[in-house]
Amino acid sequence: MQLKYKISISIMLISLFILIFISIFYANWSYKNTLENEKNQLKEKALESAKYIEIELLDKLDLLKTIASAPIVSSYLIQKNQEYDKFTTIQKEKHINALNQKWIESKTEKDSFVKPYLNNELAMFLKKQQEIFAGMYGELFITNGDGAMVASTAKLTTLAHANKYWWRESFANGDGKIFFDDRGFDSSANGYVIGVVYPIKKDGKILGILKANINIMNTLSFVVNRYNKKGDGYLKIVRTKGLVVYEEGKDLLSSTIQCDLLKNLKNLEHNSKILQNNLVAFAPVRLSLDSQEIIFGGKPHSIDHLKGNDDEIWHTVICFDKNKALAQSKETSYMIFYIGVMLIILSGFIAYMVGKWISRPIEELQATQQKLKVQEEIMIAQARHAAMGEMISMIAHQWRQPISAISMGANNILADIQLQTIEENSLKEDTQKILTKTKELSKTIDRFKNFFQSEKNISRVDIKNIIEDSSNVIEKSLQSYNIKLDKNISSQMIETYSRELMQVFISILKNSQEMFLRNKIDDAKISIFMKKLENSVIISFCDNAGGIEESIMSKIFNPYFSTKNEKNGVGLGLYMSKTIVEKHLNGIINVKNIALGVCVEIELPYLLEKGENDE
Repeated sequence: MQLKYKISISIMLISLFILIFISIFYANWSYKNTLENEKNQLKEKALESAKYIEIELLDKLDLLKTIASAPIVSSYLIQKNQEYDKFTTIQKEKHINALNQKWIESKTEKDSFVKPYLNNELAMFLKKQQEIFAGMYGELFITNGDGAMVASTAKLTTLAHANKYWWRESFANGDGKIFFDDRGFDSSANGYVIGVVYPIKKDGKILGILKANINIMNTLSFVVNRYNKKGDGYLKIVRTKGLVVYEEGKDLLSSTIQCDLLKNLKNLEHNSKILQNNLVAFAPVRLSLDSQEIIFGGKPHSIDHLKGNDDEIWHTVICFDKNKALAQSKETSYMIFYIGVMLIILSGFIAYMVGKWISRPIEELQATQQKLKVQEEIMIAQARHAAMGEMISMIAHQWRQPISAISMGANNILADIQLQTIEENSLKEDTQKILTKTKELSKTIDRFKNFFQSEKNISRVDIKNIIEDSSNVIEKSLQSYNIKLDKNISSQMIETYSRELMQVFISILKNSQEMFLRNKIDDAKISIFMKKLENSVIISFCDNAGGIEESIMSKIFNPYFSTKNEKNGVGLGLYMSKTIVEKHLNGIINVKNIALGVCVEIELPYLLEKGENDE
């Protein structure tokens, strides 16, 4: 038998043995690893959905705060409180009871006693807010500091509210707290209603209480459907005692979750487990758990709402069929086996043809290098596209509050004009707020636009300015997660590709942010230092996010390697950073663990020779 046939058969037999061994090993490893990864990913997705619900509720609160801050609200309450201050405590109580009894006896909004409460200047202002945010608000009404209603958009059941549980929770013995009243299904609004109760204060004293009944059916539907469309299981919003607030395809508050989960919910756990062949992840909506000023709860029964909250909080619960979660792992195992068989056949053919190909190694090496170069450019482009997506998300995040403030400032002016209560000082104040917020929007555009522009030429820039621009881009995102940024940077002019360097800095800051969130660091902090050398400068980014496991330290610069739990993790951040720094900027990048986290050090030359990026 000729040597080339012996070599082919030997290679094929050895390859077959290796393939069988790898297939068995991978199948066992993949099952355990995939199951654990899926549990961790669902756990993070449950937390992400819980945070999204919290953001939506806080957005509603921000709008209500803007209404409460209108000058007409405080001025009207001061006037009404002065009228009540003429009474003694006993007289005041009798007066309110008498008004309340007369209110109850009045049957319609057209009653002469009821009309002034529904048509005074403050009531008209509240009705205008209903028109502006059509479909959002049910009743909007305000009581004075004694619980007597002074203005409303509709005829309520009673005029006196000091005995109501939501009023007492918000008044809080004069301290004043924000109360989210989970009313359940409200028959008067024909939907799921959250009552947002806000204490109106001046000089530390409560002037009155503003309550808005907000129909959040669309919000609940959007959050749940948004997740379910991804196909990674089904999301439910659940109360602590197991009653399902919202589940796609079912009536509100019509079902309960598995009893095995109740203990986890009562303990406010954020975790995942396997129940009845399903992967189940859960996380609390921590709206009232991390704040001393916000209360979330309710009362089980009331006149116009069903299945109200019994001092419970909300949780997100995700259920995912275990077999579906493992399907991709099985497909990968089969694919590895099939590819292995093809490789065995191919390896035998290669062994047979190796003699003929021996003259081609140099050409093949050059072709391979060219392919690697193209692949590198593709991966850098992918990384930049991903970064652009994050930048767009940051722009939207930074614009939300100024746009809301501009809208409400304009609404306040319009309301004052329509109610003929406009004052010069008030008009100047609202106009100045609008101009200030407009400048914030313009500043945001200027801050982000440089990131999206292409760059062909080397420029002489101050490294301090690049660090400031980079931190400004991500600053709002860091602040939203209570991440401190400590910069100890002096001016230093260098020649470089400034926007590519800015992309590297933002990528490093984003990596630290993601590690803080994943490891749940309380006192999160990123420190930026600079050290000047004779011909170069070293910029260090150090965090206290827990560090990188030594077992993966050698892989962090590999393309498509990612420590993220999310399936959509690109895995190109550090690879892209290393490529830009070392190949485009003639620098050096290193990552090392420190006592509490990680330091990324970038060394850059003061002078950069003209390279491939220049025309």
